[in-house]
Amino acid sequence: MNTLLKNVFRIALISLLWTGCDDKFLDITPQSNITEANYYKTQQHAIETITACYDPLKHPAFFNIDFFALFESFSDEAVHEQAKLEHFIIDASDDMVRMLYTYLYKGVYRCNMAFEKIPPIQMDENLKKRLLGEAFYLRAFYNFYLTVLYNQPPLVLSVPKDIKIQLPNTPRAEFYKQIITDLEKAIDALPEKSQYPLTDMGRATRGAARALLGKTYLYKASYSPDADIRNDLTKAEKYFLDVVNSGEYALSLPRINDSLNYVFAYLCNFSSLDLSTPAGSYKSENNIESLFEVQFHHGGWEKWEGGWQADGSLTSLYFGPNSYRNLVPTLKFVNEFETLSSHPAGLHRDPRLYATVYQTGDTIVYTDPSRMAPEPWKDKVHTNSNITQGYGWKKYFYPAHVGPDGFHNDPNNLRIIRYADVLLMLAETELLLGNEPAARGYLNQVRSRAGLPAKSSVTKDDIIHERWVELGFEWSRWFDLVRWSIREPKWITNIETILDGFKAGKNEFLPIPIREIDLMGGKLLQNPGW
Repeated sequence: MNTLLKNVFRIALISLLWTGCDDKFLDITPQSNITEANYYKTQQHAIETITACYDPLKHPAFFNIDFFALFESFSDEAVHEQAKLEHFIIDASDDMVRMLYTYLYKGVYRCNMAFEKIPPIQMDENLKKRLLGEAFYLRAFYNFYLTVLYNQPPLVLSVPKDIKIQLPNTPRAEFYKQIITDLEKAIDALPEKSQYPLTDMGRATRGAARALLGKTYLYKASYSPDADIRNDLTKAEKYFLDVVNSGEYALSLPRINDSLNYVFAYLCNFSSLDLSTPAGSYKSENNIESLFEVQFHHGGWEKWEGGWQADGSLTSLYFGPNSYRNLVPTLKFVNEFETLSSHPAGLHRDPRLYATVYQTGDTIVYTDPSRMAPEPWKDKVHTNSNITQGYGWKKYFYPAHVGPDGFHNDPNNLRIIRYADVLLMLAETELLLGNEPAARGYLNQVRSRAGLPAKSSVTKDDIIHERWVELGFEWSRWFDLVRWSIREPKWITNIETILDGFKAGKNEFLPIPIREIDLMGGKLLQNPGW
């Protein structure tokens, strides 16, 4: 960790600012005379400090290109041009592994700085409570991914005073205990989504905290062999139901029974622009289905970290339909979508397929037709021999971004928690608790939005299928396969045959970066198998 601390202090004061599309939190020019001694004095400083806590989310190493490259490639729903990712040929010196670890801890560091510096500031106490609630949510969020990805790295709950500090592994149970504590505090402090002004849209909400707490208990029941599984599942059920019963969220539903409306009702959840049909438009970013998303902004380059990091996402440059296209859907994933004998709009396949994947005959539509006119999808995706399928990702790339920087700086927000995901996690939880009728009801809500026939009964295989087709290209598949292969009773018993190169007992977690191991003086141990 000390290698992180040496680099993190210079940006811990207000750091990188997180901005959205039309819902920017702040747009502030850095001042060269800012120091720790003269900062953390005013209400505005407190707001900026919390805004900085969000920014690691959009770094290329996190919810940007590397998260796609790693966890889509690890799964069986996508193939990457780098064959090593397909076969888990990485090690503890890998840059993606190191940078993801780094930015998770940068997020934790900034939250810890907020807990230290904001309480003494003289400011509106209700606003202070909310800001600290955001920090509790974000610290829990970063720590959730630290333990799910790196198993038992150090748990850091304060700002280290010594950059040479050497920290040991922290048991997973302690991670979950702290995540739960932080999220309970966040739920108490945060407003509902509807209570935020539009200028603050995108900040953490009570609903996002409840959903993440439910997910934490569901994962805890999977990853912790000594967990009280039924108690954890009961807690997960409670917090998912709190989201459902809040009235804050709903699925985006088709306005009429035609193919365009069925596709757009789903696809709007992954577009930067509202999607229009003759029957009406579908709101895209921060819509009724969204609980939490990373707010990107097509505004040039970051002011706070050397000016090299884009305000927008780089996903269009790497994975979009007319760029590098070095990550594409597998045929196995495409075949998972149901073939239909009847559908309200006359579709022959699950409409989510048409919203998720570019296929032969599709037309690529761009955000700025004056820069690039619509064009047909081309079968040839990439010249690299590792990629041979003629499919491409439409999810997040319809309309496909093109701007002054070409495919750089995509303003499209990445959706992290959707209401459909909450419903499917609740369905899974209910099935594990033995309440099949409730599980069936929640799963059928998701199927109904797609115009698919309701299930008369639900099994684990139905939930596995529904999560895959609903959440494809949203990183969920990898995490689902791993936890289903660990949890008792196992839902996945053949993960090594599903994922080529996967080794049970090793590849459930990433390696802790070797430099961090070296700097901890023998106190920090590597994950098994690495």
